[in-house]
Amino acid sequence: HIWLDQIRDILEKRGVVSPQLHVCLENIDSDVDDILRAAENLKISPQAEPINIGEVLQSLVSQVRIQTPSSIEVQMVQVEGPFLVNAITTELTHAFWSIIQNGIDAMPDGGKLNVAVTGGETKSRPEVEVHITDEGKGIEPEAQERIFSPFYSTKPSHMGYGLWRAKNVIDNIGGVITFDSEMGKGTTFNIRLPIL
Repeated sequence: HIWLDQIRDILEKRGVVSPQLHVCLENIDSDVDDILRAAENLKISPQAEPINIGEVLQSLVSQVRIQTPSSIEVQMVQVEGPFLVNAITTELTHAFWSIIQNGIDAMPDGGKLNVAVTGGETKSRPEVEVHITDEGKGIEPEAQERIFSPFYSTKPSHMGYGLWRAKNVIDNIGGVITFDSEMGKGTTFNIRLPIL
């Protein structure tokens, strides 16, 4: 991105470029690419279709295991199924990826991340429940109210739109996302989605 190169040049001329600042600029560059890709996807307007939630999550977990340090163990358990959800595959996959990545980021010293898929039912409809649990430090009480707000992040190098976008995707297909968090023990994101 030309404007990022210009910022780098200005900072280098002023002698204020540090390794940390360089990492932040690289993260901004990556985030801008993500936003542009998301915008392109909106232009194409893909259609919702029946997708197997277990298969989507299993594929995602396999990818995450490859990219995750060995100090973090990623597990997935599915009870019953298959569960079909009417959704846009790329959007829902990215929503789950954001939640899983959030859990991994919360465990810099390692730990377990569990993805559990099970059937459920409310008074009005059958559902699939997805629980994503980490053993991280937990979400600070003051951050809990803003965790799904756009551009809010507790991590300096992040833009803060991952969980906000994930909640929008889940809301748009008639789902619900909540979380339970305990300081020093970890966080569980609970996602309920209507099934076909």
